[in-house]
Amino acid sequence: MKQNVKLLLALLILGLLSSCVQTPQDQMSEKVKEKIKNATVHIKNTSGSGGGGSGFFITPNKIVTNIHVIAGKQGISVVGTKTTYHIKEVVGFDPEHDLVILRVKPEGSPLRLGRGEKGDRIFAAGYPAKEEWAYNSKLSKLESKATQNYELTEGRIHDIWNKGRQLRLVQENFRGDFVTTPVSPLSSGNSGGPVVNNKGEVVGIAVTGQDIRSATLVFGGATAATVLEELLQKSESTEPLSISNLEDRPCVRAYGSIDRGQKKMAEATKSETAVQKKRLYSEAIKHFDEASKLCPNYATSWRELGEAKFFLGEFQIAIDCFDKVLGLNVDYAQVYIYRGRAHLELGTSETGVRNVEKARQHYRAAISDFNEALKRIKIDSTYYESLAYAKIRLGELETNQGQARILLEGAIHDLSMAIDLDQEDALYYQNRAGAKILLGELENNQGNRKEAWGLYDMVKEDWAEVIKRDPSIAEFMKHTPESADDYYLRGILNLLLGQSGSNQGNVEEARKHYKIAFKDFPQAAKLNPDDADVYYDKAINTLNPDDSVTYNVRGGLRTFLGKSRADRGYALEARKHYNTAISDFNEAVERNQEDASVYSNRGYTNYLLGKSFEMEGRHGHEEHAQKLYRAALADSNKAIELNSNYSYAYCNRGRAESALEDYDKAIADFGKAIELKKDFAEAYWARGLAYQKTGRLEKAEADFRKAKQLDPDIESAMK
Repeated sequence: MKQNVKLLLALLILGLLSSCVQTPQDQMSEKVKEKIKNATVHIKNTSGSGGGGSGFFITPNKIVTNIHVIAGKQGISVVGTKTTYHIKEVVGFDPEHDLVILRVKPEGSPLRLGRGEKGDRIFAAGYPAKEEWAYNSKLSKLESKATQNYELTEGRIHDIWNKGRQLRLVQENFRGDFVTTPVSPLSSGNSGGPVVNNKGEVVGIAVTGQDIRSATLVFGGATAATVLEELLQKSESTEPLSISNLEDRPCVRAYGSIDRGQKKMAEATKSETAVQKKRLYSEAIKHFDEASKLCPNYATSWRELGEAKFFLGEFQIAIDCFDKVLGLNVDYAQVYIYRGRAHLELGTSETGVRNVEKARQHYRAAISDFNEALKRIKIDSTYYESLAYAKIRLGELETNQGQARILLEGAIHDLSMAIDLDQEDALYYQNRAGAKILLGELENNQGNRKEAWGLYDMVKEDWAEVIKRDPSIAEFMKHTPESADDYYLRGILNLLLGQSGSNQGNVEEARKHYKIAFKDFPQAAKLNPDDADVYYDKAINTLNPDDSVTYNVRGGLRTFLGKSRADRGYALEARKHYNTAISDFNEAVERNQEDASVYSNRGYTNYLLGKSFEMEGRHGHEEHAQKLYRAALADSNKAIELNSNYSYAYCNRGRAESALEDYDKAIADFGKAIELKKDFAEAYWARGLAYQKTGRLEKAEADFRKAKQLDPDIESAMK
C-alpha cells in the first residue's frame, strides 16, 4: 500500500513539474537559433524618412519580406549579420498578402518552410524597433532614439484564420483567460521577418505588430507559410522586375499611400486639439482613398479608410468601407468591432432625435457585429463590453418587457465575461451596475420588488469594486452632469449608496448621498420635463424603506413626483402622490420622532396638498385646504422646536403662514430662513410674494431680483 502511495505521489509531482517546465520538444537548440539569425536580414530605409523592417532567405539567392517594408522608400539596404546584400530584381510579389520576393547577391543561408497549427509554440525573428534613451552631454538632457537590433521573441499561434492564410500570434506568457494589455509578440520592425517553429522551419511571415490606435486587444499578424510556398512556385514562371518597375504597379503604390496615411493617423492620435485631429484625419483619408482606388481588392486600404472616417464621425461612410473589407475577408474580427461601434454611434444619434425604429435597427446591427467578432476572438474584454453596451441601449428602447429583460440580462452576463477577462478595469463594474439598475427598474415595473431590491444590492457591490479599483471615478458624482439622464443616473446611484449607509447605521453618510440625489432628480426633471414623472417613479421604486431616513427620502421623492404632476395640470394624480408621501412621512415619524427634517418635509407636502385643493376652488375644498395649511404650520413648528437652525423649516412655516394670510409672520420666517441660508432663492421669492400681498412692492421687487440672480429659473419653479 505504501508503495502505491509513493508511486501516486511521484506521478503527481511529475505532472506538476511537466505543467511548469518546457518539454524538450518545445525547446530550441542554440544551433537552430544561430541558423535563424544568419538567415534573417535587416531591411533599412536609407533615405532617412523612417520605416524599414526585416526579411529572410527562402533560397540561397532569394529573400522574402513585406511589400510595405520597401514600398515608397527612396533607398533600401539589406543587411545581414555578416554582410550587406545587393538587390538584383523582384522575382515575385503578392499584394493581397503583402509579400515580395527579392533576388539578391551574394548568397545567404535559407530557412525551410514548415506548417503551423493552432496552439503551436513559435519564435519571431527580426529587427523590431525599440525606443532607447541616452544622455546628451552637450544639451544636458536625456534624448530618445529608435534602434533596431536582432531579437528572437517567443509566442504561440492563437488562431489560424482567413481560410488558413493568416495567423494570429500571442506572447508565450499569454493566458487566454485573462487579458489586460496587448499581447502581440511582434513590434514595428518585425514586418517581413520569419515566424518559425522550434525546428527553425518557417510557419509564417510577420505582417502586423502592435497598433497604438487600437482600443482593443492586439494580436501579432502573420501570413501563413503556405501562401509563400504558392508565391515561390509562381515566381519560377514570372518575369522579373526591377524595384522601380514594382513601384509602378498600382497595388504596390497603394502600400505607399497607406504608409503615408498611417503616419497621419499616428500624428492625429498624439494631437492635443480637436482642430489638429480633424485636419490630420482628413489628410489621412486622402491617402487611404487613393490606396482604395489604386487597389480596390486590397482589404487594408478600405479598413484604414473606414477607421479614419469613423474617427471623423462620418459613421455611415465608415460602415460602407467596413462592408467592403468584410466582403474581401469575412474573418476580420476587429472590423466587425469598428462597424458595430459605428452602428452604436448612429443608434445613439437616432435616439437623440427620437427616431426609435432607426435607433433599434442600428443597435441590432451593432449586436450582430459584436457577436460576429466574438465568434472569432473570445478573449478580448472590450469586445464583451461593446456587446453589452449595445444590448443596454436596445433594452432601453424595447417596449416588450420580456425582450428587454433578455437584453439586460445578456448585458450583465457580457460585462461579467469582460470582468473575468480583466478584473482591474473599474469601468466594467460601473457599466454592470448601470445594467443592473435598469433591470431592477424593469422588475419594479412588473411588481417584482424582491428581485429588484436584490439587483440594487448587487449594484452597491459593483460600485464598491469601482471605488476600490479607481477612487477617482467616484469623483464623477461631484461633477456637473451633462444631460438629464446623467443627473438621473447619478441620483439613482446616490439613493442606493444612501440606503446602503442607512442600512449600516451610518445616518450621516446616508444623508450625504440622499442630499445629492434630492438635487439631481429635480435637475433631471427640469432638463427633460417629458420624462420627469418616469425619473421620480423609478427613483421611488429603487428604495426599499426600512428605517426612518429611507421612508423620509421616499416621501420626499413622492412629493417631487406629485409636484411634477401638478405643474402639468394633473391635480388628481398630484394629490394621490402627496397623500402617499404623507403616509411615508408618518411611517418615518413612527420610527424616529426626533428628526426635524421629517416634520418639515411633511409640512411642505401638506402645504402643496392644500394648494392643490384651494386652486381647484370646489365647494368645501377651501375649508379642507385651510385644515392642511394648519397641519403644515404644526409640522413646521415641531421641526423648528427640534432644530432652531433649520432654514427649510422656517421657509415651510412661512409658506403655511402666507397661505393662512398671516403675511407679517411669514415675512419674518422667510427672513430667518435667508439669514440661515444666504443663497436661499426660494425663500427670497416667497418673501417677495408676501411683500407683494401687503403692498410693499419695492421690497417685493428687490426680493424677486435677488431670487432670479441666485436661480434664473426660480419663477417657473415656484409656479
